[in-house]
Amino acid sequence: MRKYELTLTSSYVQDWNFPMAIRELIQNGVDQETVNPNAAFTIEYVDGFIRFTNRNTRLRCNTLLLGRSSKQRSDETVGQFGEGYKIAALVLTRLGKPFVIHNNGKNEVWTCRFVNSQRWAERILTFFVEDLPSPSDDLVIEVGNVTEDEWESLSDIWLGFQDYQAIDTSYGQILTDEDQKDRVYVNGLYIQCNSSMEYGYNFKPEYLTLERDRKSCSSWDAERITSKMIQEAQEKGLLSDEAVYEMLEEGKDDVSNAGWGLDGEQREQMAEKFMAAFDEKHQDDFDTDIPEAKRVPIPVSGTSDYKKVTAYGGNPVFVPSTTHRLVDHIAEQRMKDLMDCSMESETLTLKEQLERWKDFYSDYLPNGAVEELETILSQM
Repeated sequence: MRKYELTLTSSYVQDWNFPMAIRELIQNGVDQETVNPNAAFTIEYVDGFIRFTNRNTRLRCNTLLLGRSSKQRSDETVGQFGEGYKIAALVLTRLGKPFVIHNNGKNEVWTCRFVNSQRWAERILTFFVEDLPSPSDDLVIEVGNVTEDEWESLSDIWLGFQDYQAIDTSYGQILTDEDQKDRVYVNGLYIQCNSSMEYGYNFKPEYLTLERDRKSCSSWDAERITSKMIQEAQEKGLLSDEAVYEMLEEGKDDVSNAGWGLDGEQREQMAEKFMAAFDEKHQDDFDTDIPEAKRVPIPVSGTSDYKKVTAYGGNPVFVPSTTHRLVDHIAEQRMKDLMDCSMESETLTLKEQLERWKDFYSDYLPNGAVEELETILSQM
C-alpha cells in the first residue's frame, strides 16, 4: 500500500459544508464528460452512499499534488480533477463521510483519512492507495454515511437533478420555468450572481469566467451574455417579441447590456423590434392634424431630454436608461425630425427662442446663471 501525504490540514476551508464539497465532485464529473464524451458521467444514491461515476476514466497519483489537474485547462470546462476533489475529500472526511476512489482503470482503490504527520507536525489529509484487480475501466468516487435529507438537499445545486424547460442558444440555455427565474448555472452547476433576471440561465463555461472561488461570477459579464442569448432566441422565433419588449420596457437585467453587449447587426435587430412595439403602444394617432414628427413617441431616460421633447411639442416616453442605450440612435433621429418640423411650422420671437433654449439646458447651467437668464427674459 502506498501513502501520499497532502499539505492540507484538517482545519482548512472551515467555511465549506456538505453541498459545497459535493458540488466539486459533480463539477469534476461533468467536466470530464465534456472533454471526453466517452467518459459519461452518472451519479446515484444507494443505501447511504453517493457514487459519482465517469466511464473509461483513470486518475493518476500526481493529481494529488496541489495545483495539478488531470487535464490541461479547457475553455469548455470549469476544471477537472484538480484542487477541488482534494478539498472535497478533506471536507467530507472532516464531516465523517468516508471518501473512497475506485480507480478501476488502474486496478487501485484510494482511501483517505487524517494522519498526525511526523514530517509536518500537523494533522493532515493522507491518501492510501491499494492495488486491487477490477474488471471495469470506470472511475467511481464513493461518499458514505449520507442521509436521505442530505441527499435531497443537493437538488438545487445541479440541473442534472431537476426537470426543466429550456431554450437552447449558442451561449447556453435560457431556463423558462418559473422556479428557475433569477437562477444562474455554468455547465449545469449553480453559481451566485447578483443580478435580477426574468429567466434562469445555464451558461457554457467558455462564455462566462467565474470568480476565483468558482462559485460566483461578475454580474456585468453574465448580463452581457444574457443579452446575446435573448437576442438570438428572439431572432430564431424561440422567444416572442412581446416577451423581449416587456423585459426592455421594465429594464430587466437580462437585457441591461443590450445597448453595448451586442454587435452592430444584433443591436439593430433588437432595437427595431423594440421600437415597432414601442410605437404601437405609445404613438398618438388621435389628432391627425398634428404632424407625425410630433405624434411619434420619442424614448427618453432623463428629465432634461423629457423637457427638450416637450418644449418642441413632441411625445416623450420614459424608458430605462439601459434600454435607452439600445435605441439612442433612433431617439436622436426622431428628435432631429421633431426639431426640423418645429422650425418649419413655427415662427418664434427672440424671447421665445431664448425661453426654449433655457428649458433645454437649464439642468446643465449653474442655478445663478438660470436665475440671471430668467431675469433678462422677464425684461424683454
